[in-house]
Amino acid sequence: MRIAMKNKELLENVKHFTKARPFSIHKTEIGADSTNALYVHYHPEMEFIYLDEGSMTFYVEGKQYNMKEGDALFIPPALVHNAVKNTGVPCRHYAVVFSEEWLFMENTFERNIYNEIIYPYRYECVCMLGRNNQADMETLLLLKKISAFMQMGLEKYELSLKGILLICFQRLYSQYFVKLRTSDVKGAPKIEIQQSISFLNEHFAEDISIVELSALAGYSVSHYEHSFKALTGKSPFEYLNYIRIIHASKLLKSTKKLITDIASECGFDNISYFNRVFKRIMGITPNAYRKLLE
Repeated sequence: MRIAMKNKELLENVKHFTKARPFSIHKTEIGADSTNALYVHYHPEMEFIYLDEGSMTFYVEGKQYNMKEGDALFIPPALVHNAVKNTGVPCRHYAVVFSEEWLFMENTFERNIYNEIIYPYRYECVCMLGRNNQADMETLLLLKKISAFMQMGLEKYELSLKGILLICFQRLYSQYFVKLRTSDVKGAPKIEIQQSISFLNEHFAEDISIVELSALAGYSVSHYEHSFKALTGKSPFEYLNYIRIIHASKLLKSTKKLITDIASECGFDNISYFNRVFKRIMGITPNAYRKLLE
């Protein structure tokens, strides 16, 4: 099995904060004719996405989340994500991106949640909040309020924003994250699987077998494959293909390389297979994706 990496080119170039303002709020409006709702990227900050209008399909590390108006999504740091939508209907979403240094003071309960759960178990900490789930309603109402801050001066809302985010985290912890504290008892994936995924993401175009991957985690092959899928929702091979396609989508956007060359660079020896996998993951062919970005 060849290994692909989470290429550093996918690291978002946009700086979401400065020393004086370690957070940012964005509004994105997508026209009815567009299908690309959010480009493929990742960043070291955490993020909440609130869908104010329309619907879209969000992908976080390849896992699909079908969002409708009034839904929200929490994305932990350093996870590749993007979104697409159907043509014919516009959509609008807000995002608040923030660093843990700003939100969580040292030696606090919240900081411990981040250090012990959110970052090491970030693949499991992606949370979709649904408007049809009564337990999520208070959190959704709080997130909706954040959009109003875009019209205010920084000094008028920074403390309110921090307060809202801390309340949201308390609710996420109570509803979702607390379960991860006892997950080892239930046989949930341990940190070794997270580390092997990081190793896989960081070694592009190397030849490595599933036996070697499982050995890196200190597991048997069968236990490794089971634990890997429990954590990512994919087999190691499926995850590999996903990472390759993410890398390919970046090259399609940022270079004029031939699609056949991009396929080869990303570990695909067969262009037809590359096209099929790309369409399955991204929803359109590589050629159509490149034209969409022109």
